[in-house]
Amino acid sequence: MCGMGLLAVCALTLLKWVVLRSQVMLSLAGMIATDFWAVLGVLHLQKPIQWLCALPPSVTILSFLLLFSVFDFLVFRLAPKPFEEMGELFKTDAARVMRRGLLIYFARWILILVFAYSVIGAPVALGLAILFGLADVVAAIPVALYLGEQVQQWYRGNDRRSSYNFWIGAMLMMFCVSVHLVGVTFLLFVFPALSMGAFGILLENKCTICQTGQKKKAPFDRKRMRKIILREE
Repeated sequence: MCGMGLLAVCALTLLKWVVLRSQVMLSLAGMIATDFWAVLGVLHLQKPIQWLCALPPSVTILSFLLLFSVFDFLVFRLAPKPFEEMGELFKTDAARVMRRGLLIYFARWILILVFAYSVIGAPVALGLAILFGLADVVAAIPVALYLGEQVQQWYRGNDRRSSYNFWIGAMLMMFCVSVHLVGVTFLLFVFPALSMGAFGILLENKCTICQTGQKKKAPFDRKRMRKIILREE
C-alpha cells in the first residue's frame, strides 16, 4: 500500500506535464474516441453512453469502472488460476513486480510514441493504444485480488474466497481513482504499472519452466534403442 502511494506521488508530475498535456497523446485520444464512438453506433450503445456522460463526471467514471469490474469478474471466473498466481506475486516478489511494471509501462508508451510521430505508423499506434488499454483492464484483476486480500487480513475477514477478495479490491480501486488530483494517476499509471509487472513476471516464469522442461527431455534415439533391444550394446 505504501509503495503504491509512493508511485502515485512520483508519477503525478509526469502524467500532468508529459502525458496529459502532450499533443500527441491528445491526438491519439481523439482518434481512439472517434473509432470507439463509431463502434458503439454499430452496437446501438450510443444513447446509453450519452446518458452516462450526462451524469456528473465522478458518477460517470465510477459507472464505467463498475462496468469494467463486471467484465473483469467474468474473465476471472473463466480462468482464475493465472490471476491468483499473479496476485501472489505482490506478496512474494513485490519489488520485482514494481521494477518490471515500470519497465513495461514506459517501454510501451515509447513504442506508441515512435509510431505516433510517423504518419504511416499512426494506425499502428492507435491499435497498440487500444490493445494496451484492453490489457490494462484485464490485468487489473490480480491487483484487485491482492488489495481485497489485504483488506480482509486488516479487518480479519472470515471469508477469504477469491470472488470476495476481487470485489473488495475492485471497490478500493474505484475509491482510489475517485480521489481528487491523484485519482487519474492511479487510473493511468499506478494500477497499469503494477498489473503489467505481475503479468510480465508470470509470463517470464512460465517461459522459463517450459524451456527447462524442454532441456531435460533427451532426444529419442531409435537406433540406439534398437541396439539395446537386440542386445547389440
